Amino acid sequence: MDPAPAGPTAPERRFAYLADPLFLAASSLFLANSLAGRRLLGGQFPFLKNHFNDCLLIPAALPPLLWVFRKLKLRSHDSPPGLGEILECTLLWSFCFEWVFPRYFHKGTADWLDVASYFAGAALAWGFWRMEVARRPGFPSEASTQSIPPMALDGSIQANRVRAYFSRIASRYDLANHLLSGGIDILWRLRAAQIVQAWRPAAILDVATGSGDLARSLQRACPDALLIGADFCEPMLRVAREKRLPHLVVADALNLPFPDASFDAVTVAFGLRNMASWTGALAEMRRVLRPGGHLLVLDFGMPQPPLLGFYRFYLHRILPWLAALLTGERSAYDYLADSIESFPNGEAMCERLGASGLRDAHYEALLGGVAALYTAQKP
Repeated sequence: MDPAPAGPTAPERRFAYLADPLFLAASSLFLANSLAGRRLLGGQFPFLKNHFNDCLLIPAALPPLLWVFRKLKLRSHDSPPGLGEILECTLLWSFCFEWVFPRYFHKGTADWLDVASYFAGAALAWGFWRMEVARRPGFPSEASTQSIPPMALDGSIQANRVRAYFSRIASRYDLANHLLSGGIDILWRLRAAQIVQAWRPAAILDVATGSGDLARSLQRACPDALLIGADFCEPMLRVAREKRLPHLVVADALNLPFPDASFDAVTVAFGLRNMASWTGALAEMRRVLRPGGHLLVLDFGMPQPPLLGFYRFYLHRILPWLAALLTGERSAYDYLADSIESFPNGEAMCERLGASGLRDAHYEALLGGVAALYTAQKP
């Protein structure tokens, strides 16, 4: 039996949305209406003669705008535009032509009817794509991601790139975190330190210690305990050393350089999510724990509705742009959003802790589920 024909290759799909009938029709109508002095619909409906063209402008301008956006964001050109990209392009167009140009070149004011026309055109483009383009073979949909069982994934598929991301943003990591979270991440770490303090550990290992923020909170909460911070990113540890943390080790969480049963408590804040194997990392943390020792995991999660929709918009659309301004590394925060979406949340994470040989797994939701604290104990 002959094999099934393969799908279109990347070069064949590339810019396939440029030939979409909507874009071709909008471009043709826009050009014809402009060359005719905007007389189309202008006789009986003078109000529409300008705004009709403005409505066509976004569908006509989307292809080059999307090409620029995807080049800047290092994204593939092989898929059709999604709602988020269309809105980003429309917002940028409106900002440039209805605020920057009138303010600095024409000394005028923004025409909000023009802005409304731009967004009407964006809605037209999105609606057409949802009805027609998404049905075509070879065009993946933004909403076509498969439902993955919580236990199916086992770590970051981009783990080799994580070290490079953190190396590039190490010097601005703390500032970006505090500004992007509104300082709430400081309170989360203080809560984690408070929990560890109640365990009265003699020896603590902070895995993926990064810039040392959690380690410093643990040092203050447990001044008599031996505290060791481990991370596989040397530039991040250089930042941690400036915080007077005396025991820092360059180490991979999947192969910790410590004997079995060495610590009373192991902590990891915003790091487990980035590891190549969550199961392997949890097994290694369990190995270095003493019998009766405790594990604490602090990481991001996904809140429940009605907060979920707003949080997703912030996570994927607002946070990367703000982070790019602060760190110059938007790609690292695009990765952050994707990794949060795939990380086990709530009971799913507790199941993983139990499967790794730990008992009494509990979690505490923070800020409605935006983050969570997980604790478990080694038998």
